[in-house]
Amino acid sequence: MSKFYVYMAVIAVFDLVGIISAKLWSINKNPIYLVGVCLLFAGAGYLLAKSLKFEGMGITNAIWTASSAILVVVTGSLLFKESITPIQIIGILVITVGLVLVNLK
Repeated sequence: MSKFYVYMAVIAVFDLVGIISAKLWSINKNPIYLVGVCLLFAGAGYLLAKSLKFEGMGITNAIWTASSAILVVVTGSLLFKESITPIQIIGILVITVGLVLVNLK
């Protein structure tokens, strides 16, 4: 696995945990969650900047945004019982196909 994909995986995890922290903060207003949001998003931004040494901005942003969207929707459904409509499931499948296509060289 190339460094680029390691960066993308870590960025996706930081982004996901940051969004989970934001959701938890919105529910109970514990400031530790808000601190977590700031630190995790800052870490994701730093790693995003470093990942640009390995791939172009468009591809990097597409992979980050798409992978984050998929992870957040699935996690929201599983952890917070947020509903996913059939059209959203189709959207997730389209995003997944897009991720595969973007990574073809």
